[in-house]
Formats: sequence, C-alpha cells, structure tokens
Amino acid sequence: MVSFPYNTTSSYTTNGSADQTHQDNQGNVIAAIVLLASGLVGCTVALLALGRDFFEGKNPPTVCIGALVWVDFVGVFSTAVLVFNGIVKGEDWLKGFPQCSLQGFFTTAFGLSSGVVVTFMSLDRVVSLNSPFLYNKYATPRLARGSCLLLVTLCIALGALPFVNVGDYVFNETSRSFCHFNWFPDGRAGKVFSFTMGSFGALLASVMTFSNIFVFIVVVRIKRRMSKLFPCDHNSRRRARRGAFRQEERMAKFVALAAIVFLFTWLPVTIRTFCNAFRVFPSQYLDNLSTKLVAVNFILDPLMYVLFKGRFRKKLRLSLNEMTEFIGEVNIGHKSRKQTVRVEDAAAEDRVISAIGPAECSAQSPVIRVADGPTIVNLDLDSVTANKSEAGATDR
Repeated sequence: MVSFPYNTTSSYTTNGSADQTHQDNQGNVIAAIVLLASGLVGCTVALLALGRDFFEGKNPPTVCIGALVWVDFVGVFSTAVLVFNGIVKGEDWLKGFPQCSLQGFFTTAFGLSSGVVVTFMSLDRVVSLNSPFLYNKYATPRLARGSCLLLVTLCIALGALPFVNVGDYVFNETSRSFCHFNWFPDGRAGKVFSFTMGSFGALLASVMTFSNIFVFIVVVRIKRRMSKLFPCDHNSRRRARRGAFRQEERMAKFVALAAIVFLFTWLPVTIRTFCNAFRVFPSQYLDNLSTKLVAVNFILDPLMYVLFKGRFRKKLRLSLNEMTEFIGEVNIGHKSRKQTVRVEDAAAEDRVISAIGPAECSAQSPVIRVADGPTIVNLDLDSVTANKSEAGATDR
C-alpha cells in the first residue's frame, strides 16, 4: 500500500514526459514545414525574376546572382520534397536509405554551394575595385559562368563523399524531421569527412570576411577621393563618375549582405563541427539550432534580392507577363488546331460526296452542312421538307 502513491506519481510523470515529447515533435515538424515552405516560395519567386541572368547576364556580378538563385532553388526544392514526403509517410521512411542520405546531401552540397558563390562574388568585387583595367579586360560573363559551375561541382563532390563510404548522414533524433552529416563519427573516414566539411566552411567564412572588409575600405577611399577631385555637384564628369561608382557601391553592399547571411547561417555549423570533433562545449541544443539555421539561408537570400536589387520587381513583372502571354498563345494555338481539324473534316466530307457521283447523289437525299459554333450540323433536306409540309397542313 505504501507504494501506491509512488507508482501513481511515476505514471503521471511518465505520461507527462511522453506528452511533452509529442508536443516537441509536433513543434519541430511545424517549424520545418514553415521554414521550407517559406524558402520554397521565396526561391521560386526569385527564380522567376532573376533565373535567366545566369544564362543571359551581361556582366559577371549579374551572372553570379543568377547562379546564386539557381543554387538556392535547387537546394530548397530537393530538401523540401524529401522532408515533406517524410512528414507524410512517417519518420521511418525518411530515416531509411537512400532518403536520409539524399536529403542530407542536397542540403549540405547546395548550402555550401551558396557560400561558394557568395565567396566568388566577394573576390570578384575585390578584383574589380583593386584592378579595374585587368577586370574589364579579362572578366567576362562566360568566365563567371564557368567558374560558378566549377565551384558548385566541387561542393557537390564534397557532399557526395558519404556515398563512397567517407562519412555518413544520420537522422536527427531530436527534431525527427530531417537528416544531417554525422556529428560524432566513429570511424576514421567519418572523422575525415567531418573535419573536411568544417575546414571548408571555415575557409569560406575567412575568405568572405576579409574580402568584404577589403571592399569596404576601398569603397570608403574611393568616395573620399571623388569628393576631393570633383567638388562641384554640377560637373557632368563628376555625375558620370558618381553614377558608375554608385553601381559599384550598391553591388558591394549586396555582396556584403549575402556574406553576412551566409556567416549567420553556416558559421554556427562550422563551429559546432569543430567543438564536437574535439569534444569541447557539448550541447545538443546548439547542435540542433545550428543545423536549423542552414535552412534559414534559403529564406534570407530571396529577401536580399528584394531589398538590394532595384530591378527585381521590374524583372519579376516582366517574367510574369511573358508567362501569361505564353499561356495565352498556347490556348490560342490549341483553339486554332481544333478549327483546322474541323475544316479538314469538312473538306474530307466534300471529297466523299464528290467521289459518290451524280447517280448515287440523286438516289440519296442532298445534305446541307451548317457550321454551328464548334460543331457541324448535318440536315437532311427530305426531313426538312416533310417537316415544312406537316407544318403547312397544321396551319390549314
């Protein structure tokens, strides 16, 4: 009898912890849905507005922005498809192979690709401001396009190492809604993969940071120099130089903001990778938080396009208008094909009647074809005449 209250309390505690765990799991699932859905909508809109810049851009920065748009879209689309399937079919489906490995691969590879493109844009601004003559001579959209493809291929190769048994992707048992690369690998290959990912992320963060600091210093110096060389506001030469400099300054601000977004979303993962590798400052909460921040990158990048790309809305409106015109042309073409089929059918009937000959035509009742909208109505003259005679008899 003494143990009755104790057992009751233990039962309540167990039920309470189970309910709390269920609520936490539901919250994690809802958070994953909101993050990925928001990122998918934003990246889709950005792709409609700026996706063609990667193929039709007239200068390297425009091509790089188009590459960043495509990388973000592919990353968030592939991740969202697998995660949403896991939510619908159950966590056991996402936990299995190859679903878990594919989701971790897409998130890791294209998340790193986003950082690589932003780093390349930072270096592009450094060369543009530090050596403008060489930049104008050698920097072409084709070179920028090829460089972005090469760097993205490198990130895809790094993310695919677990498929050749170098590292692995594991299911997150806390959020129970996504997979990531193993924080605590047991074998030597897993440790090499974890250390490689951490080192690559640290390299990107370092190059990105120092490049943007250099660009900021150069921009400030150029602005001061222009104020001294062209003190008159009404000087036409100064207005031209100031217009060109404003474009450089605007692009430098955009690249700096993209770098800040990448550092905010990927630097915590890099830090936690090294902490777990050397077994210092263990924290499951920080591990999960840093992993979720990677998905936030897909949401913040489209916001940058809206804030710092002056032609974003114009190009989005143009793309939507072109899509509307294309859909209208498809509908018109479909209707014209239907009308062509009707005309061909009518011509075929004429040829059949002509082939019958006058003798057979006299034996048959003449036929009149009446075009009535989308269909052709065939009327038998004998039946029409009979109807008219019956109507006349009724009138009499």
